[in-house]
Amino acid sequence: MWKIRELKKKARSNIKQNYWAMIAVCFIMALLVSEYSVSGVLFARMEGSADGNAITKAEQEVQMIENGDELDMLTPNDGYAIEGITPSDVIQHYAQEITGIEVPEEGLNATQGVLATLVNGWLRGVNILKYAVIMVDSFLLHHERLEWLVALLLVVANVLFFVFVKNILLIGERRFFLENNRYHDTQIRRILVLYKEKKVLNPAKIMLMKTVFNALWGLTIVGGIYKYYEYKMIRYILAENPDIGWRECFKLSKQMTRGCKWNMFLVDCSFIGWYLLSILLAGIPALLYVNPYYTATEAEIYFTLRDRAYVEGLEGFELLNDDLLVHEPEERVKDIYFSLEIKIHDKPFKSWKKYYSPVNMLMFFFTFMFIGWCWEVIYTFMLHGELCNRGSLHGPWLPIYGFGGAMVILLFRKIGEKPHMVFILSFICCGIMEYCTGWYFDNIKGIKYWDYSNYFLNLNGYICLEGLLMFAFLASVGFYLIAPLFDDWFNKIPLRVRYVLLCIFVPLFLFDVGYSHFHPNVGEGIGGADYEQ
Repeated sequence: MWKIRELKKKARSNIKQNYWAMIAVCFIMALLVSEYSVSGVLFARMEGSADGNAITKAEQEVQMIENGDELDMLTPNDGYAIEGITPSDVIQHYAQEITGIEVPEEGLNATQGVLATLVNGWLRGVNILKYAVIMVDSFLLHHERLEWLVALLLVVANVLFFVFVKNILLIGERRFFLENNRYHDTQIRRILVLYKEKKVLNPAKIMLMKTVFNALWGLTIVGGIYKYYEYKMIRYILAENPDIGWRECFKLSKQMTRGCKWNMFLVDCSFIGWYLLSILLAGIPALLYVNPYYTATEAEIYFTLRDRAYVEGLEGFELLNDDLLVHEPEERVKDIYFSLEIKIHDKPFKSWKKYYSPVNMLMFFFTFMFIGWCWEVIYTFMLHGELCNRGSLHGPWLPIYGFGGAMVILLFRKIGEKPHMVFILSFICCGIMEYCTGWYFDNIKGIKYWDYSNYFLNLNGYICLEGLLMFAFLASVGFYLIAPLFDDWFNKIPLRVRYVLLCIFVPLFLFDVGYSHFHPNVGEGIGGADYEQ
């Protein structure tokens, strides 16, 4: 039906026209979704130590973790410091080298929190994939009650990633190669076209069905091989028409590949020499040439089968409706998905600029206080299995969350056009508020409601980098998204009802503040320091 040499010759010509973009796309797909298995040889070699050892000490430790072996350094509150090396040692060394001033150890010897694990993992030289295993194991060592939750979340995250990220990117990659066949200035970001055009759900459903069908047919071995080639054009069909129905998509792929499966198999066989060379040379040929070469050849097969579908008038051929993939227009606008309608938004999202009434600001205050209290109670229960009323007050509210949220909404409207400034100032303001609150309770009341002493880059245990980054992120989300949304909800409540609610909440809150000033909420689990003892 076709000559393999001609197909591969056209593919090589396309590679020359847009080489670096094609290399980058294949590298991204190999790195993110493991699309090209031969490239894994190179990534595996990159994990080795600088002196050429195939397995580093860190990798040996990961293997021991996976085998269930005990490691002295993997005990609670020990972190991942190796041979006495901690983030404190590194920071003090370089700070002293640069400034000549000795850095105090307080706030640097971190063994808890995500950042401590990140820094210690970096010091060990653990690659990002195996480091994830270490971090999860570390987390479970500290919080055994969360094991079931973490396992469930990992399974759900895995499925969601496969359905809505990996499969969608695979279709986007095919779209890139189809466009590049005609337009040699096709840009890398075309792999995200389905996200850009909000055409994700239908392709995700069809690709999931393809995976299930392939798996079921794979149980028959021979049927699995046959169906592998029968379904092979589905990704390309979806890349051209993501709105096609699943029955039409499967039927069209079946008709297009009828009588061509052997030829497609021979094309795959023609790359065996390239794959062997890539394995021998640590995957470098695959990364720099073979991967785009193969996918470009596969795209040529699709165009050949597409042309045959039109000539023979196969049923459903009219669904291959993106003619601009084949016929270049007189005037082409770069980076436009021609077969789909582009939605252009003239005005950016500006709802954060809206006016908030004093009544709604008070509603914000109480809402944020309650949400913060719920978060603290749930988080404490998940970590320690105990329900307790967090904070210094006796009611279901935490003032620091209410004041922080209201402060961000009131003070940052003038700099809302600069999200980075909102984040930075939120970081600073939340840090000042949390530090002053922690210092007050610790030094005036003699109560330590939280303690970050074992967290990376903390200040007297009152604040830490990890917590402030999270607060700044939540404050930014609250400013741009949550506050406008809540304001709309509040406005749907009759004003008289809002007045009644505030007349109830304000006196109760003020009474709680006055009472708790003399009789603060104390007890086991109320303050974070209780669990550290």
